[in-house]
Amino acid sequence: LCVKAILYENGRVQVDYDDGSMLILHRQPTYCTHFSRNGQRLRQLVRFATHDALPKVQFAMSFRNWASGSPIFDNRFVSAQTTYSTFVKLTHTRWAPVSQAAACIQHGDDASISIQSLDGNVTITISANKQFVFVICPLLIPQASTSWCKLEIADEDKSVVKRSYVYTKLEQCFHITSVPCRWQYPVYLLLNCLDSLNDLPHDNIHSWSLANGEVVTELPSFSAADTDTTSSTVWEEDELINVTTICEHGVNNFPECSSSVVAFWTPSATYRRLDHSHAAVVSMVDDNSSLFISTAVETVDHIFDSADPDSSKIYVRSCLPERYKDVTTVISYPIASVVNQALALIYQQPRSAVDSCVPAALSLLKQRELAADVTQPFIVEEATVVGVGKFTLYRDDRLYAIYEDRSVLQMDLNQELCRFTDPMGHMTIITIRNPDSAHRHMQVALEFIQWCRTPVAERVATEENRMLREVDVQNELNKINNYLTLFS
Repeated sequence: LCVKAILYENGRVQVDYDDGSMLILHRQPTYCTHFSRNGQRLRQLVRFATHDALPKVQFAMSFRNWASGSPIFDNRFVSAQTTYSTFVKLTHTRWAPVSQAAACIQHGDDASISIQSLDGNVTITISANKQFVFVICPLLIPQASTSWCKLEIADEDKSVVKRSYVYTKLEQCFHITSVPCRWQYPVYLLLNCLDSLNDLPHDNIHSWSLANGEVVTELPSFSAADTDTTSSTVWEEDELINVTTICEHGVNNFPECSSSVVAFWTPSATYRRLDHSHAAVVSMVDDNSSLFISTAVETVDHIFDSADPDSSKIYVRSCLPERYKDVTTVISYPIASVVNQALALIYQQPRSAVDSCVPAALSLLKQRELAADVTQPFIVEEATVVGVGKFTLYRDDRLYAIYEDRSVLQMDLNQELCRFTDPMGHMTIITIRNPDSAHRHMQVALEFIQWCRTPVAERVATEENRMLREVDVQNELNKINNYLTLFS
């Protein structure tokens, strides 16, 4: 069960679970890092995510797509029930001009207001308290190969071949002051209908106007999480924080990262930091109300999900009640701790280069780099064997091997125990003398170590002897072929 999800400004997502585990979907969505409850770290590519990590990766992607303006995509998390195909590539959507927008606007029973594009592809809704904007729009699913369909035209007795495009529906939620540029015009139309244009802080509307007065805006596009299959993945050191340091943060603190927190989700509330000012808005799950907190004033606005502006309340931060209680609906939640959490979100700062030198927030690798002593584990030998894997031997007698079947072997020659991770991501502790199911991996690793400890002159001599033997064998084969040719 997820207990906390954090979206950072650079697109990185961190999700904490009630069993003590944690998943980090990095700003490059091609890979993720999973921390188990005992602190063991497993970094893996999203396309090779293990069966246990797949639901967590799916939740992290869904949370990022819901709260971020740049969605990401993975084929495995899109079901056939949520997709549809068409022969038209949708890259833009059309909106009615201001004079004709009233025909496209609908008022909901819950006092919300929504507008639909002229082509019917996009629906945008503003909540009753005019705090949040909900967007439902189509997104083109990237295909590995082009899909073509043959259509029969009955009247003309002929057939045509057209390309088919597959789409899925994307649902997003934004605060009224943080609407992406592509949705500013339809939001402008809704607020114009409500006579609340002052709620939209943007001075210019990014769109194109056609000759007939219609306005065209661009649809969002997916950033595929599994498109880069050839380039090597670079693990970002600023994101490899010790898991014990992350888990020790209290309620009013956020993990250190090189980017600010944009959205913070819990089962009871969603916190959003607003870009235009030192403010934050909290959406409560129990009653759909919102708390607006700003450092510029000493008050807190409690805005309920209602079209009546008189239904809101104003609190003084220094005199906040411990809990908010609604007698009619028996809803209660700790409003003081919620406001403190929002203030922590406002005041939190990204980790700078100087702050990154704090040993408590660094990974073990970073700490070894800062130590810079004579025991620093420099690489002694490194080799890549085609069809086998990549092997690295360090000066402190540690071996790190990544095999072609995605298994990993970590060996310390000063100790008997080794750590082996199979292709499914399951880690086991084995010994050098008794490797069990990893005997083939261990045999290749020991051969690499023996090769590393062989002097260079001996390696050259061995290679020369091997090449001479191959020449001798080839000569003998040529003689046999010539002999068979003479008597055939």
